[in-house]
Amino acid sequence: MSFLKQYQSMIYLIIAVSIVNWLILTVLPFQKLSGDELDYIASAHQNLSFSQKALQLIPGNMPYSWWPPFPSSLYALFASDPDLIRAYHRDESTPDHPARLISTKVMLVQAEQNNIIVPHPAQNPAIGRFVMKIAVMNLIMYVVVGVNIFWIGLLLKCGKPASLTAAGIVWLNPNLVYYINALWPETLHLLLLSTAVLCLLLFDARAKMTCLAVSGFIFGFCALTKGVVGFFLICLIPLWIIRMQGSPMERFRRNHILRLFKLLAVFYGSSLLIVLPQMITNRVRYDSFSLASNTWINIECGIIPSEEANGNFYERYFQASTDSTRRESLAKERVKEYLRRQSVDTIVVRQFNQFFSQQLNDSFLDRSVEAGRWGDHLSGDSWVKWLTRFTTFSSWAVFFLGLSGLAVSGFRSFGRAVVSIYLLYYLGSLLVVGFNPRFFIQAIPFLSLYSAAALTRWKEVSENSA
Repeated sequence: MSFLKQYQSMIYLIIAVSIVNWLILTVLPFQKLSGDELDYIASAHQNLSFSQKALQLIPGNMPYSWWPPFPSSLYALFASDPDLIRAYHRDESTPDHPARLISTKVMLVQAEQNNIIVPHPAQNPAIGRFVMKIAVMNLIMYVVVGVNIFWIGLLLKCGKPASLTAAGIVWLNPNLVYYINALWPETLHLLLLSTAVLCLLLFDARAKMTCLAVSGFIFGFCALTKGVVGFFLICLIPLWIIRMQGSPMERFRRNHILRLFKLLAVFYGSSLLIVLPQMITNRVRYDSFSLASNTWINIECGIIPSEEANGNFYERYFQASTDSTRRESLAKERVKEYLRRQSVDTIVVRQFNQFFSQQLNDSFLDRSVEAGRWGDHLSGDSWVKWLTRFTTFSSWAVFFLGLSGLAVSGFRSFGRAVVSIYLLYYLGSLLVVGFNPRFFIQAIPFLSLYSAAALTRWKEVSENSA
C-alpha cells in the first residue's frame, strides 16, 4: 500500500494515458499505410511456421534486409493469416531490397496521389488485424517508455516532480503518440534504448554486474533495431575510464585497470553476444558484416541535395547494381565526390538548415494528415491543424529546453553524462542524416527529461528569489 500511495500520481497518469490512447486506436478510421510500413508488412509475412518465426528472433537467424532485422522478425510473430502471407512476394534477385508488394486478390489499391497503397480491411480484414496487434504492442511499449524515463529521472536525482513531468511530456507528445498506430519501429527502439540506459544507471547506483550485463545485452538488440547505437557505445569508453575512482595516476594502477577491463568485458561482451552472430551470418551469406544495407544511402540522402539525384535517391541507388555491397560502395563514392566539390561553410549551413526544417519544423503527423492517412476524416478539421501546430511547437520547446537543461547539469554524474553523451551524439548524427523527421523521435524522451529538470529548476529559482 505504501508503494501505491508513494506513486499514486504516476499510476493515475499511466491509467489515463492507456485509456486515451486506446480510445484513439479504436475511434480513428483504418489508416492508409505507406512507404516503409508496407515493406515491414512484407518482411513480416513470410511463409514460415510459428516455430521458424520464433527462431528468427535469435541473433544469427535473422534475415539480412534493407533495415536492421529485429523489428521484422518480431512483427512476424503477429502475422498468422495465410491469405495475407500469399499476398506478397519479394524479388529474390536482391534479397535486401525493400519488398515489392503485389496482390493475388483485390486487397491493395494504388492511390494516384501521394503514392499511397491503401489496405482495405473490408476486402481483407487480415491487414487490419495485423496492424491492430502491432498497435496494441506499441501502446504497451509506449507506456513502459514513460515509466522508464520516470525511473531514469529519479536515478539522475532530478527529483520526483521533474521525473513525473518528463514522463508526462513523453506521454502527451503528439510525435510519440503518432507512432503507436504505425509500423515503423520507433516505439520498439525507444523501449529498448530507455531500458538499456535504465539498467546502466542501476548498475552505477547499485554496482550490480547483472544490471551491467543486461544493459549491454539490450543495447545489442537496439543495434539490431536501428543503426544508431553502435558509435554511441564507442563514445562511452572514455566515460568508463573517467568513472574509475581516484586520481589520474591511481586510475592506471594494476587493480584499477583490471577492474576497468572487467567492466568493459561484461558491458561490451554482452552487446557483442547479440550483434556478432548476426554480423557473421551476414558475412557468410551476403558478404557483408553490416547489420543492414542502408547505411550509405541514408548518408547520401542526408548530405547531397535531392536535385542532384533528380529527386529520387532510391531509384538511382537500386538501379546501380543488384549487389548490396556494390550499391553501398557507389553511394559512398557519390558522397565523397560531393564533399570534395563543396566548401565547408556551404555544407555546414545546408546541414543546419535541413536539421531545423526537417527535424523541428516538420513531423510525420503533419505529413500523414496532408497525405490523407485517415482519409477525409481528419484532414479538414480545424482541431487537427491546431494539433499539428502544437506538434511543431512541442518539438522546438523540447529541443531548446532540453539543451538548456543539458548545459546546466548534463555532466555532473556518470548517469547524466551517459544521457548527455547520447543526446549530443544523436543530435550530431541528425546533422548528417537529418532528412527524415521520423529520426528526431529517438531524442525526445531524453530531451524531455532535461526539459522537465530545467523547468523545475527555474521554478525553484524564481520561488527562492521571490
